Amino acid sequence: MKEFIIPNEIKTVLDRLYQNGFSAYIVGGCVRDILMGIEPHDYDVTTSSTPEQTLEVFRDFQTYELGRKFGTITVVSGAHHVEITTMRTEKGYADGRRPDEVAFTDSIMEDASRRDFTINAMAYSLKDGFFDGFGGVHDIENKVIKAVGDAERRFTEDGLRIMRALRFAARFGFEIEENTAKALEKCIFMLDNIAKERINDELDKLIVSAGAADILDRYYSIFCHIIPQLENINKAEMLSLFRETPDERILKLSALLLQTGDNVGIILKNLKYSNDDIDKITKIIENADIKLETDAQLRRMLNKTGYENTVNLLRFKGNNAMLERIELIRNHPYRLKDLAVNGRDLAQFGIKGEQTGVILNKLLSDVIENPGLNTKEQLIINIKSYIE
Repeated sequence: MKEFIIPNEIKTVLDRLYQNGFSAYIVGGCVRDILMGIEPHDYDVTTSSTPEQTLEVFRDFQTYELGRKFGTITVVSGAHHVEITTMRTEKGYADGRRPDEVAFTDSIMEDASRRDFTINAMAYSLKDGFFDGFGGVHDIENKVIKAVGDAERRFTEDGLRIMRALRFAARFGFEIEENTAKALEKCIFMLDNIAKERINDELDKLIVSAGAADILDRYYSIFCHIIPQLENINKAEMLSLFRETPDERILKLSALLLQTGDNVGIILKNLKYSNDDIDKITKIIENADIKLETDAQLRRMLNKTGYENTVNLLRFKGNNAMLERIELIRNHPYRLKDLAVNGRDLAQFGIKGEQTGVILNKLLSDVIENPGLNTKEQLIINIKSYIE
């Protein structure tokens, strides 16, 4: 068994609970990650103390009570925000997301039995040692995602667990156990009960995982349920592009949705993505077929979409040569404000109103083609040629 080395700030939390007569375990993802040699991002604790007792135990710590209804108190220990949750059982999931009834318990087995997957149902206590009531270690060793208990029940309790199963499989390169996989497909309708923001959060984490393409391929029907427009694209071409695309969220989403074309904005809006995300992905998809092989072409793209979006496009296209060039080219004139002349200069030649914009854009087009023209003297010569 791997040695459980945990930060002193977490030990402080556990010891404080032990000193007050309560059992306490680190639980879930942090235990899984330690066993897999991954440094946990955060630590969750389950305890026999009620929320009221937890608040009393940590009365001299900074605490938050946002999850108190479900038995969770967040305690700040050093740099860690530790969610301390009373061991509990759950009943009824009328909305397919949250339990209708929570009952507190002092049994780690009962608490673990409500969790989603065996690899997330393990716990560790400084006093009582390691708990693995559902074979999580076995499933880690065999690289398997398996539901705790009855798989259909787990997914009908919370439909988001469908996306979590896919995400864990993609992240760790695990297979989804047969009965769990069947339940995924059978319970797909449960995704309809889940807030789109929660779905896109899981999707974002999934698509940047090493095994994402394989999971997309194997469970494509689930992704089509979330994004019906995927049914009408060439799956093989999408997967090929997806595999080649760097593991960055915006780029992976662009690869996934490239063939949806004009529908991409609607798809992303329906999934409650931010306007900023929609803008970035839309610009990649709209310009994916444009050649960017010369400095002038790159300056035109900079003018059209800006620096960040142009970099995203180059990374999406795998154009490393122009990625190197752009750091030099970004200092070239490619915006109206970069021109060596402005509207006041044009007014001296009697150019006013709409004609000002027309002439300035012609000058900018000249300068984008040849940045050396961007001197006041040369641009005035060009201005004269345009009005003669």
